[in-house]
Amino acid sequence: MTINTVIIDIETLDTKPSAIILSIGAFAFDRFNLNETLEKIEMVEISGCYSDHHLYLSCDLPDQLFYSSRTISNETLEWWRSQVDKKIASPAPGHSHLEEALKKLISKINEWKKINPDIAFYFRGTNFDPIILENAFNEYSLQTPWLYYQVRDVRTYIDALTRTAKGKIENYTSSFNFLKHNALHDAMFDAEQMCLVSK
Repeated sequence: MTINTVIIDIETLDTKPSAIILSIGAFAFDRFNLNETLEKIEMVEISGCYSDHHLYLSCDLPDQLFYSSRTISNETLEWWRSQVDKKIASPAPGHSHLEEALKKLISKINEWKKINPDIAFYFRGTNFDPIILENAFNEYSLQTPWLYYQVRDVRTYIDALTRTAKGKIENYTSSFNFLKHNALHDAMFDAEQMCLVSK
């Protein structure tokens, strides 16, 4: 398995660094190999839960509400309510305490780093997902599994290679049954686009 890129996406109930985290999705791939990436995405769809190149964690809400300093904003709650009639993934009840989920993410990233210690970590923007995750790692006294210079932006990558300013491939249709705001689906959707513009 070739890995040079990990995309991480989260869904939250606030936009502050202290936001409650609903889910975490991570997808490891070779951004210069479209066919292999599409095969990996197909394997995720077939396997449902397990593959060695992805991680999806749904985080427990009451645990964060009552036993942590994570926050909720009314604006974000209203936004989720406004999405009800759209084709998106609704926030589902979580199964992992946030601390446990963060430890699993660290463990999976460490597995990928054994394959390639120079992995670049991409997020859709560098001032949201990574900031919230780093805040959560700090809250539980966990070491952030990436270094500051390894953080990259999906939007900038796509714009630089397409010479546009959209942060995405216009009218792109994914190879899988894509649901917006499913953290893993969002990561895989961006992985496909990164591979396409890298060809």
